[in-house]
Amino acid sequence: MQWFIDIIVEKVIAAIRGSRFFAKRTGTTTDIASGVWTKVALNTVVFDTKNEWDSVNFRLGPGKAGYYQISFGIGYRPGIPAGEKILAAVKINNDTKCLTSAHTSRNDYVGCATSFLYYAGVGDWIELWTVQYSGSTQQLDYYNEMNYLSIERVP
Repeated sequence: MQWFIDIIVEKVIAAIRGSRFFAKRTGTTTDIASGVWTKVALNTVVFDTKNEWDSVNFRLGPGKAGYYQISFGIGYRPGIPAGEKILAAVKINNDTKCLTSAHTSRNDYVGCATSFLYYAGVGDWIELWTVQYSGSTQQLDYYNEMNYLSIERVP
């Protein structure tokens, strides 16, 4: 019986708080050409309380206007030479709203992550993008939720 109560409590809290969403890249690496902004194909939705995720175009369309806490991260596999740069961005309606970056210190895994608050309207599209500047094609990793997008509507 406790499991049923836990589910009800979780659903009630989600309804009160608004939409909650988390997706990540799993299963395979993704080739990212040097110097080319590429949308990240987040292929595993962990939760989407309002069914707002477009799994064909890998983007979220808020069903209600309001402030959203948006968190995201990108992680690349070893191969990017020391001193090179990776960037991750959230684009809303193809316009960059938040950008984060990291410089590699050696030929190892490299990642960056950040979070921001944004007022999104109905009809907006929220997407995760990345670019790297190594001079050659590199691979996004898929382990440990390194490539993710998390969005929660602020009540």
